[in-house]
Amino acid sequence: GGTYPKGEQVGLYTLNLSSLEVAPLVTRVPHSADVSKPTVFATAKQKRAKVGSLNRSNSRLLAVSNDAAVSVDGKRIYFTESYVADGATMGGSAALKPVIMLGRTGRLWMYDSEDKTVGLVANGYAFTDGILMEGNGNEPEESVLLTDNSRFQLHRVHLAGARAGESEVLWRDLPGLADGMRRDSKGRIWLTII
Repeated sequence: GGTYPKGEQVGLYTLNLSSLEVAPLVTRVPHSADVSKPTVFATAKQKRAKVGSLNRSNSRLLAVSNDAAVSVDGKRIYFTESYVADGATMGGSAALKPVIMLGRTGRLWMYDSEDKTVGLVANGYAFTDGILMEGNGNEPEESVLLTDNSRFQLHRVHLAGARAGESEVLWRDLPGLADGMRRDSKGRIWLTII
């Protein structure tokens, strides 16, 4: 609930296990407007920006980056920005209005490690958290499961195929705050509840 240490930035980072070196991948994201309902940007229609081109004029610092998931081929990293507000921290007072009042600033972003770009995948959620990619592993994901904690919901955002650009609620009224997810060999989805 406090402030971040001076000089540290919220973002997506890599950790080299042999050298223990931490390096930023994404700390800024392109400007994006808040929306009044869940909005999904199909993979073919996503606008991506080169991470190296992002600056104060065309982007903003990430507010609260929460969860991340890496594609099977290691080329794409999806990550949530739980909510956007000035002074945002996990559990801080800046969360009261957008999270408790069920705002619509939660976002899902995707970083492409091949071309070093970042783009908005979905927005319009109250508090984005858990992520689970869906697909056959050989091609870019057809959909991503995403938790919206403040609304106690599990969504499927369709990125490709006949339903590309849609957000579908799979489970309403979850019995708690949903976080990490995994799928087992039988296709069942395991979901942690806080």
